[in-house]
Amino acid sequence: MLQDSFTTAKDRGVEWFYPLTRLVKRGMYDQTMSQRKPDPSVKVYFYQEDVLGYVNAADPDLREGDEPVPWRRVYGFAQNGHLLDRGFLVGSLAVIAIWLAYPFGFAHAHQFSELIESNPVWAIGYVAVAILFAAGETQRRDKLPKLPQLKPFQVPLFAIGIGLLAYWFVLFQFEIRANLENILADPTPLLAGMVVIPVISFILVRYYTRGGRKAIV
Repeated sequence: MLQDSFTTAKDRGVEWFYPLTRLVKRGMYDQTMSQRKPDPSVKVYFYQEDVLGYVNAADPDLREGDEPVPWRRVYGFAQNGHLLDRGFLVGSLAVIAIWLAYPFGFAHAHQFSELIESNPVWAIGYVAVAILFAAGETQRRDKLPKLPQLKPFQVPLFAIGIGLLAYWFVLFQFEIRANLENILADPTPLLAGMVVIPVISFILVRYYTRGGRKAIV
């Protein structure tokens, strides 16, 4: 699900908050990409409305009937900078900051730095994610036209990425298990994150709709 949220603007990404995403009813642009007349009572919009015929040719759970509805899919932070993506980015940074700073004295930050120094194998996990991302990027046709030339390498890259990721999990299985035990033993950072995320969401919505402005999810 996380990987699918990084799809490009021409693809369908994960609909993270379905069916709550339906709470936003309007698109900023119609099916022809003409800007719709703003509604004074609406402050948060989806980017555009779906092309009805195209969507109704999709899988049954994606079909939308007789009327177009707003384009409600979510795209990753690397692909656009709209309201929901900013929320994911800032919220993720806040959760990481809480974890690094708790308990007081940045104990987790010291543990993390010691892990990197004592066991450089941690880098395998990041390399695996980078390879998987590169495999997906071979599909692009817009901003990076040279990447499709790597299309024949897509399946090998994907296989290598999955293999490295599995190898990383095997190497770090004890550390992963220990981390899960630590989280369950002292859930304070997790609970703090559950409080901080809604607060950040509220602040972002208020900030990007200040002064009667319109925001795009």
